[in-house]
Amino acid sequence: MLFRSLSVILLAALALANPLVGRSEVTALQKAFTGLTNTFSAVRDACSVFATNVDNAHAEDIFSLMGTLDSLLINASKVVPDVLDGEWICDGYRSSLSLDHQVADAFMARKDDFQTVGLVNDTCLIFQETMADTSLLEGKLLNATPDSWKACVQRYQGISRNISSAVLKAYSCGSQE
Repeated sequence: MLFRSLSVILLAALALANPLVGRSEVTALQKAFTGLTNTFSAVRDACSVFATNVDNAHAEDIFSLMGTLDSLLINASKVVPDVLDGEWICDGYRSSLSLDHQVADAFMARKDDFQTVGLVNDTCLIFQETMADTSLLEGKLLNATPDSWKACVQRYQGISRNISSAVLKAYSCGSQE
């Protein structure tokens, strides 16, 4: 989901310094994460605008950005190299948790606004789709993590998943996994 995806943004910087990753893979991963970072910023900004302009058009702006995010997540999953540095991946997840919380809080604060425009169910569907796309990327990142670091990465992925689940629960989305 969106908030779990934030956890992987910092991995771009980690991958850039990784001597085990080929240069073309680094460039592709860097571009993918730059796009994700820019889109996350735009989603957060759109939530702020929606707070003061509660209407379908501004809700649709958020949905459009979420669609872009989904595409970027899928594309990023295609450029994950076979091996990444486990310590850097783990540090990236750890470093991104406060940002995960900030964006999750922004979405939870907009629940009544989505309710006002009658789009809570649509929001749930979009969150669930994004969560599935995030799982795809997280799986590939975990597979590229050396065994000695997998437990650390799994721990932070779990924390991030709990943040996402809290948003789904706040929106009464049914499945929170």
